[in-house]
Amino acid sequence: MIGALLWGLLSCSGSLTPISGSTVRVGAVKLPATELGIHIFKDTSECSGRDDDVDKEEVWFCDPWVDRESGQVRYAFQARIQDETTWPMTLTEADLVVTHQGTRLDQADYKVVGHNPVTPSQMFILLIDTSGSMSRTDPPSQTTRIERVRKALLRSDVIDAFFPGDATTAVVPLVFSSGTPVPMSPKVVLRTKAEYKETIAQLNVGAGYTHLYRSIRYAATDLLARPEVSPLLQGQTALSPTIIALTDGFNNEDDLRPQADRRAGKVDICGDNARRLEELVVDLDKLAKSGSVRARPTVYTVGLGRAARPRATVPSASDSKEDRLRVSPRALCGNMELSRIDGGIEERGVDNVAMAWIAAAGRGQTYIRSDTRGLAEAFKGAAAKRYRWFDIRYQVGPFYLRRSFDAGLQFVWGGKDDGSQISLYPSAWLDAPPGVPLEGVWTRAAPFSRTAVLLFPILGFLVTMNYLPSAWFNLLRVFFSRVRRKRRS
Repeated sequence: MIGALLWGLLSCSGSLTPISGSTVRVGAVKLPATELGIHIFKDTSECSGRDDDVDKEEVWFCDPWVDRESGQVRYAFQARIQDETTWPMTLTEADLVVTHQGTRLDQADYKVVGHNPVTPSQMFILLIDTSGSMSRTDPPSQTTRIERVRKALLRSDVIDAFFPGDATTAVVPLVFSSGTPVPMSPKVVLRTKAEYKETIAQLNVGAGYTHLYRSIRYAATDLLARPEVSPLLQGQTALSPTIIALTDGFNNEDDLRPQADRRAGKVDICGDNARRLEELVVDLDKLAKSGSVRARPTVYTVGLGRAARPRATVPSASDSKEDRLRVSPRALCGNMELSRIDGGIEERGVDNVAMAWIAAAGRGQTYIRSDTRGLAEAFKGAAAKRYRWFDIRYQVGPFYLRRSFDAGLQFVWGGKDDGSQISLYPSAWLDAPPGVPLEGVWTRAAPFSRTAVLLFPILGFLVTMNYLPSAWFNLLRVFFSRVRRKRRS
């Protein structure tokens, strides 16, 4: 009777689903309404039931988990297209907006962990700067900048990342300086390692200015419509385009100035790039929301050299969409707003602020590297494996876990319709045992033996209290009956 009562206290709550080995129950899960959205798992069946190759050692991550003692919450999710197709991705904390009971959490309070890595079918579009500055040699290096890039692209680990063998991939190498980027190969699209090696070996410096923004826009639009490229981005076997843009300086369009301005001695200054960058960022944001999910380009940026403004930051997830898409001269250049680009601030290094802004708008990442090994790591990072599903872990004050709450999740670049929300109900009567260490500050659910150590004494006490009054009464009857018999005798 007591066991039934205890179980009722823990689990009876209408349509709520109890989490195995926990006193927490799961309520409704709000699912996304957009083409690509986040689906939060309600229990392990949604995880292990979709992908047969789920690591059995990680299935338990699929169950939501609440640790009142540490104030930790964890739940699993994945990106899915509307037809319920899993969409493998690479996600970092900066890509997600996490909410607890409607309040957005600071990025430092949560962590995202990927599970079940896969190699997706991709088309890598290499956009390599070949302007005159790429012929320079930077101390202590004894090689030119273009040589370092060529050596990095020809490393065996980079080639294996572009042609992994367990997925269909292709590489489209382009070079740019002034004007429209030019394919390095007459074939445009390279499908084998041999073709790739032969083409990259011919990489060399050209001449001209650095039309970085125009080149990225071309790679994300006009290039994808070319007859050699377009068919590969369509259908169920489509390759997803991944743009990797490398430069050693700043966007410089001084050669496009009107002759009158050039005669008057006017040159490109850093502030001139603010409007140009904003136009590119807005265009990339639109591309990331239009057309088929499979054909949307992801943009990675690689800066060769040192950061010109190493302490500068770009708008993050905590900023509004308007702030993330609006580029002011002050935000882009700081106190270098009026500084000349050609022969001026480009001598300080790479425009790391613009590179980070472009990567954020293109849903990719940015890297600033100076040597061959570092460049190779950047290229491999852009070609990294994607993950079928993730778990999100966050911390709040333990006080906020004493009652039911809603946990929400959405993409930074999306809206509320692409997100998902799960309702969790910690038991009002009993806490689960404190979690056991997982890694760092994070915990996982305690094993059953630990749960038993907590519950069995409680059950034992309740059972004892159930029988103690009767036992005490019978003991008293026996004692007093003996006393009466002695007196009579």
